[in-house]
Amino acid sequence: MILHFLLALFFCLPLFACENINDERYIFFLHNRLLEINELNDLHPEHGRTEYLEIISEFEKSGFEVISDVENIPDINFCGNIQTIYERSDPFGVSAIERINTSTCEIKHFKEIELDTGLGHGFLFKPLKQWIEPTAKWASGDY
Repeated sequence: MILHFLLALFFCLPLFACENINDERYIFFLHNRLLEINELNDLHPEHGRTEYLEIISEFEKSGFEVISDVENIPDINFCGNIQTIYERSDPFGVSAIERINTSTCEIKHFKEIELDTGLGHGFLFKPLKQWIEPTAKWASGDY
């Protein structure tokens, strides 16, 4: 299951419909594992409450339409412009480079960021500038 080892995966790309350019900007936010198996307000024993709604709000304030849910996606096939972010101190945080090798779609731009906040899995529980800002920048087309 991808969300066991890949904590944050951001599909950030301008979307095109047929030949017309869609001016809306989207972020696909695959959040932390806690939200997959618990209720939104449940507390993690080490990291506390996931600030999921606050994270979504930060992206929306930057003008993005955020698509996010708690569904498991085991067979992700990277397409388009991909940025991944993971935390070095997280036992589930790993590089997504291997997913590039198995993708059957064209990947126009790829960037991976390894954070070192020391927060482990908890880095995704808060809208930290270390990952919110590079994500918004990427989603704005600054590759």
